[in-house]
Amino acid sequence: MTENTLETQQSKSKLESALLSTSPTKLIVLNYDVALSSLKAATRAIERNDIEARCNAVTRAIDAISELYLSLNRKDGGDLAANLSSIYSYMIWNLPKINFDNDAKVVDEIIGLLKKLRSSWVKVDSEVSTQLATEQEATDLAQSSKASSKTQPNVA
Repeated sequence: MTENTLETQQSKSKLESALLSTSPTKLIVLNYDVALSSLKAATRAIERNDIEARCNAVTRAIDAISELYLSLNRKDGGDLAANLSSIYSYMIWNLPKINFDNDAKVVDEIIGLLKKLRSSWVKVDSEVSTQLATEQEATDLAQSSKASSKTQPNVA
């Protein structure tokens, strides 16, 4: 095994560990980040008239938005899931137009939608992270309390 292959495997392993320990809301934000950076790359490719780069960037954006679409909990998500489903469908339907028309207007529209949605998910992620931290502190305190009560002798 070459040194380069070993480094690549170690990087993948670190990435997998990081992803497995990341909250679901943070993963959603990361998908938005991928979609946004891909669409910005598509805009730069349109400006350079780089067809291959534009197509690759649009494909990455479609993949990221499809992941968001597929992760929706339609059973328990109610109106929110239904509305997000409609928005994601709209984006997925319109993204190929970027390649057909070489049109940055579609990119700008979808970037605008993604930015608004991402900002909402960042707020949700912050609230979830705060709640999880509070719950972890309570758990740690309870465990610490149990441990110290076991180590102190009973004096009667």
